[in-house]
Amino acid sequence: RPRQDGDAAGLPSGVRPRGAEPRAGAAAARLQGGCTPPAPPPSKCSSTRIQTRIANEKYLRTHKEVELLLSGFFREMFLKRPDNIQEFAADYFTDPRLPNKIHMQLIKEKKAA
Repeated sequence: RPRQDGDAAGLPSGVRPRGAEPRAGAAAARLQGGCTPPAPPPSKCSSTRIQTRIANEKYLRTHKEVELLLSGFFREMFLKRPDNIQEFAADYFTDPRLPNKIHMQLIKEKKAA
């Protein structure tokens, strides 16, 4: 038999557990014919957000060093597990050897490709 609203919580059919009430929009849609209404068109804000994400993704794909910087930082942080992460991050990103490390990793990756 199809599962009823209250079955999972051992409640009578048609009774929902607290916090499982349907959204008003969904209930109204069911009353008007059993279908949910179509999603509204994307707003200008969501369109801008999507365009920003696309631009950010393109930037990250063309600047491999960003991934190397962050993955190196996280790797070292998880290996050393410092108590003061802010101090560790400051030391990591101001290490005068860091640019050369990243440069060497970029060369290594280009050779491997």
